[in-house]
Formats: sequence, C-alpha cells, structure tokens
Amino acid sequence: MSITVVHIAFTPLAGSPIRIVNALNRHTSVRARLVVLNPNVYDQRKFDGDLVWGRDKEEILKLLRETNLIHLHHFFELESNPFGINFTHVAPQARFVRQFHTHPLTIARGQEAKARQVVDSTIPQLVIAQYHERFFPRARLVPNIVPLSDKLYRPVPRVAIDPVVFFAPTVDYSAVGAPSGGTRWETKGASETEALLSQIVEACGKGRITVRRNIPHEQCLRERQACDISIDEMVTGSFHLSSLEALAQGLPTFAYLDARSLETLSEFTGTVTNPWLNFRLEDAGGPLSELIKDDRLRREMGESSRKWMENYYNDREMIKHYVRAYEDLIERPKSFQTQRFDDSNHRQIFLAQGRDDLVWESRRLRINAANNVLHVKLNHPRLCPENHIGGIPNWIKAPVHDLIKKYTSVRVDEIQALERRLKATEELLKVVSANETNRWLYQNRLQRMDATLEMFDQQRREFHLDRYRFAAKQVQGKRVLDCACGTGYGSRMLRENGGAAFVIGVDIEPTAIEYACRKHEVDGTTFICSSGDCLALPNASVDVVTSFETIEHVSDDVALINEFHRVLRPYGFLIISTPNLWPLAHSPHHIREYDRASFIKVLDQKFACVELYNQNSGSDTPLNRCQASGFVLTTPENENVAECYLAVCRCR
Repeated sequence: MSITVVHIAFTPLAGSPIRIVNALNRHTSVRARLVVLNPNVYDQRKFDGDLVWGRDKEEILKLLRETNLIHLHHFFELESNPFGINFTHVAPQARFVRQFHTHPLTIARGQEAKARQVVDSTIPQLVIAQYHERFFPRARLVPNIVPLSDKLYRPVPRVAIDPVVFFAPTVDYSAVGAPSGGTRWETKGASETEALLSQIVEACGKGRITVRRNIPHEQCLRERQACDISIDEMVTGSFHLSSLEALAQGLPTFAYLDARSLETLSEFTGTVTNPWLNFRLEDAGGPLSELIKDDRLRREMGESSRKWMENYYNDREMIKHYVRAYEDLIERPKSFQTQRFDDSNHRQIFLAQGRDDLVWESRRLRINAANNVLHVKLNHPRLCPENHIGGIPNWIKAPVHDLIKKYTSVRVDEIQALERRLKATEELLKVVSANETNRWLYQNRLQRMDATLEMFDQQRREFHLDRYRFAAKQVQGKRVLDCACGTGYGSRMLRENGGAAFVIGVDIEPTAIEYACRKHEVDGTTFICSSGDCLALPNASVDVVTSFETIEHVSDDVALINEFHRVLRPYGFLIISTPNLWPLAHSPHHIREYDRASFIKVLDQKFACVELYNQNSGSDTPLNRCQASGFVLTTPENENVAECYLAVCRCR
C-alpha cells in the first residue's frame, strides 16, 4: 500500500512535526511533507522546516489534491481556518487524522467549552505519549521523534575539569503560579530552578551554569551537546522533547515524572527502566551536587542515558507507530473508535488525572505556606524601615530605598508626598504580585502594556486608547489586521467599539499573544504570533490595517510597509502612527526615529497619505512639547510640536 501524507501545522511546534516527517521519509516507505502556516512564531527560536503556506501555496494545493492522508497538528476547523481554504474540498480523496501536542485548554486558549470540542473531535486522534495523553482518552499514543544518528543528537567527548549544567526554560512561570487562564502544566519553575542551580554550584565550589532562552533550536542543541548535565523541569510531572534530546546526547538529565507519566512511558517503551534522574525540584539538590562533584558518576550516567535511547526510543522503531496508525486509518478506521480509558469512569479519571493533580496541589500549598512564613519574618515590626519593605521586588524597592534615606532631611510636605508615593507603591505591589501575568505586564510596560488596567499611568493609558478610539470610527463592517497588537486590548476595541466584522491581532511576542487570547479574545477576533514583515495572511485578505508605534521597532521598515500593502485589498487603507523624533538614547527598544518628512517618505512607496495628525498626550514630559492632549491635523506650522504622528493612508 502506497501512503502519501501531508502534515499541516500552524507553527513549528518546537520541531516535533518536521522530525516526524523526516523520519517517515528516512526509515519508511511513507512519503511525507510538512506545511507550516507561520514558521517564525517563536521569535529567535527557529526550527527546521519544509513548506511554508505563504511562500509555497500553489505547490501545497497540488500536494493536497493528490495525497491520500492529511495529518493535522492540534485543532482547527477543516472548513473555516487561518489557511483560508476548505480542506475537505481541496483534498476530496484524503483521510484526516489529528495529533495533539499539549493540554486541550492550551489549544482552546482557556475556553472550557472549546477544550471539550477539541477532546471530542470526531476525526481520528493521535497524542504524544507524554503528560498530554491523560487528557485525550480517544487518542492513540505516538512518540516524539529524536534522530539518534544525527550528529547533533550524539554524545561528544567531554572535559571533566569544570562541569557545565545546561538549562533552557521555555516559559518563565514560577513553580506554583500558573498565568491567569493557564494550566498547572505551565508552572515549570524557571526562576526557582535557576536559584537552585546557583546555590548548588556555589556550595560545590565547582561547575558552571548555562541558561538559554529564545535561541535557534540548532544553537540550543549544540550548546547542550557540549555541556555535562541537562535540566528539563522538575515541577509539573512530565518530561519534554528537550530532555529526550539530552538523553540522546549522552547527558545525565534531571526531570520529575509523576506516576501517570511513568506508567505511560513503561507501557509505550516496554521497559520499567527510567533514564531520567527523577527528582522534584526541592529534592534535587543532593543528587545534583553529587553529579557535579563526581566525574565518573556523571560519565556513567550519561552513557546509560544514550544506551537507553538506543534500546527503547530509537527513531527507526518509534516511527513505526505512525506507519501503523496510517495503515489502520486507511484499512481499519474503526480501530480508532476504541478508547484507551473511559472518561466517564471516576476511578479511571482519578488515576489518569486527579491523583497527580492532588499531589501537585498539596505541594503548591506547602511551598506557599513556606513563602508566607518568610514574608512574615521579613516584615516583622522590629525590623528597620528598609527591611519593612524587604518583600518588595528590587525593581520597585530600589527607588523607595533611595527615598527612605532622605527622611531625616526633607520638609513635612515632602514627607507627605513620599508617604503618598509609598502607599501607591504598596497598592501597585499588590496588583503586580497577584500573579505571574501581572508581573510580566508591569516589567514589559514600555513595550506591551494593557491600557485597560489601572495599574498603568492614566495619561499614558489614554494616549494609547485614543489611537484605537480614532481607528474604531473607521472600521465598521470591515475585516481588520491589528499589527503589533501587544496584549490585544486594541483589537478587542476595534471589534466591540468599532463594529469591525473581524479583527486579526498579530504580535511577534508569544507571551503577549497568550495574554491576548486569554484576556481579550472575543467572538470575531483571533490572535496570531507572527512577524509584521512576514505576515501569515493571504494576499488582499483585509480591508484595514492598524499599526500603532510599530514601524520604529522593526529592522526593515520598507518590508513592513510592503507587507501591509500585500495583505490589504485594493481599496483598503492603513492607519499607522509613530513617535516624532524621540531620541534613541531614551528609547532603547526603537531602531530609528522619524520626523514628518521621513515618515511620509517610507509610507509613500506603497500608500498615499490621505490625512496626517499630530497626537499629544498632554503630559508634562518634554516629548509632549507642552501641548494639550488629543489629535489635530498636522500643518507646516505645528508639525514640530507633535508627540506622535498618526497617518491615514490609501493603497496606491
């Protein structure tokens, strides 16, 4: 039987689909291709790929017409989706199968009703044989693929003088605090793990730590390969693709696998042996210290890791799970109707999910209790004033300390002003400390704030909201792209206040898109992680593009303007703003500065500027140039006092 399969994914999914496709082509008679809608979703974390929807559309459509099997990664509707095609019409001969790589609530962006729809999908299902499987009772188990013969996945000679511990967290959430709308599987304990590693290396007097975030996948593989110990995560109870890579590279690898993960691993590989150093974060200090100190132990553990992968997780054997699934899908489709466990049986659900959730929750409460005791000690009334604010993070505490030092030499009115500022700081701290999401928002407030939240400066909030109020008056019934949407509040305004038919919010920052999906996604909106100069949208697909305070951040402003022109329909228009000559020395996230002439010049290549406005915030900053808040038409007489320019442009 000849099988051709086209894999379809919105994103590279950490390189999982391309490795499946490569292994199918290398080790089996199945001919496979991969299509990705947006290959640049992870910023600097680049992965190998194959076909890209926006670049290879005609070739992809030809493949879809000819293939006999379509392998969908994650969930999207076949008839209406961001690809803009009806897959059942384009590929009338093909059978479909879905594969899931994460929690259903994550796929559904926190919407429980949609998560239920994902789990109950009638299309045959596959699920990665890691923690995800416990949420998909109707899905058949399949593995992540690690190409053991690839030179980047093989052990290399190591120097034992000063062992290096490698840690590459994918998210920065704490061990106990999931983001609002998130699941406990996102609580990977990045900061706690880094702190533990620093303490252990200092106590051992030996070893170094390499922590990597947001780097290309190949670079991550090379750097880990040259290290001596790898850390996955020791919080949630699951292992990840990154630690399979580390085991293949012959590294002692720390992770915490809960009871269900161990049972699934044993069922899937046929062995009860476990190659991971299986410790919770709070229990890992002793074993990790021992490995740092003992060169021979470290070497033998690494050799055992590689041997286990060769014996039980070899890609030549693992890929056969996919081939059998494809054969069954074509010849025995009813075999996919059998559930692995009964999601209406309380005992089976408890063993699949509830048991380990309770263990995690008990641990979370224990850690929180310990943190509360520490907080009480730090805030004991006998402590000096500086220690009274000991629980405040350094990014708030430093300026407050400076003010406290002036207590003895200021006037009464200054002391009262100081007290008001301290009270405001305490209120802000309550909000910022409430969860990891609020802390991320505050730390990134200069780039991606949520202007609907009172934790930010009111004048600055209104400055941002006013732009969307301006645009909302011009989008009634139109399809809108909001480029660099940030946290998504503006996209929501365009839909709810402006009556836009549909709004697509795009931003290059994955955390911002996650927040937008949880907080501001409403009917008629969607959010996509994408670069503005390579938009994951078809030609002539929107009526309006809004892009506020974006062009000064991108390396290629011409490419950005060209993309806006490409996705706009012939009579579409662009609403775009940029600061007026904000000095780069005071704007570290800006790449260039514009005055009126240079702003119009870059727009003029693809657009005719219909209207140009000055926008000012009315604040007392020098950039406001002593102007009242609001919009006024730009003239030769007033162009120099604009804080920002806002242009309304028609396509040429």
